[in-house]
Amino acid sequence: MSPKPRQRLSTDAALKSGAQVDLPENQAHYLGHVLRLKAGDRIALFNRTEGEWLADITEVKKKSMTLQVGEQLRPAATPVDLWVAFAPIKGGRLETIIEKATELGAAELHPVITQRTIVDKVNVDRADNIAREAAEQCERTDWPSTHAPVKLANFLGSFPKDRVLIYGDETGQGEPITSLLKNLPLEGGGERDVSAEALAKAEAAGGGAALRPHSNAAPPSQPSPLEGEGVKWAILAGPEGGFTPDELAMLRHLPNARAVSLGPRILRADTAIITLAAITLAAWGDWDRAPRFQGESA
Repeated sequence: MSPKPRQRLSTDAALKSGAQVDLPENQAHYLGHVLRLKAGDRIALFNRTEGEWLADITEVKKKSMTLQVGEQLRPAATPVDLWVAFAPIKGGRLETIIEKATELGAAELHPVITQRTIVDKVNVDRADNIAREAAEQCERTDWPSTHAPVKLANFLGSFPKDRVLIYGDETGQGEPITSLLKNLPLEGGGERDVSAEALAKAEAAGGGAALRPHSNAAPPSQPSPLEGEGVKWAILAGPEGGFTPDELAMLRHLPNARAVSLGPRILRADTAIITLAAITLAAWGDWDRAPRFQGESA
């Protein structure tokens, strides 16, 4: 297999050996005028479903660039099934949430409008571009989908029954997040159920260890039917000023929602969402996999 180029770009084009890809003007400008690449140079291209591919620049024009796809460098990866829901905040801190959620592996981004949300609009196209740029830098072979903003009541009203929602509660009534991650049962497979019946059923089948966060569970002596199945969960952090009492009541009414405390300090909205993502990923995500290191070994 050919060595991986230093430059990589996301694309909406279909990728297969021999395909021709015409880059949009902004990407053509970046490669041709910023990086000074020319015909004959190589980059890597990736999209959400077909992995990462080697591509040769075949034609450079003033406002366009054409590439020919060669061999596949990496197949498409299955991301952790994490939704990141957040109340939009001002300026660069919103961009930080999108960027860091992408780096941490989020599958979907859900802006949620709460009663104390100051920013009630999100430029979905701009958010998608930020996510794509973050994916290009962090070696992902996909990037999260960004949904249009919805009110919190609508988000909760349509929230899937097979997905756990972990939300920050700064009133002190939430469970310490480390305790919740240690004790919350999570059933494997395509459907998730956090009920006691689901846990008992799985344990009776010999898969109880696989239901719990793998940072606290000893590996089963035999492969469990649930091994290798991903956890489906979402995280939610409120706006500056936190959730209102009415909103907390709605969240507590959702059967598969769990309130957590993030310690004695009140975190800023962007810090809270990044913290929730990092801590839950450490328990349920893909952090046991080695990084895709591209530098020189020591």
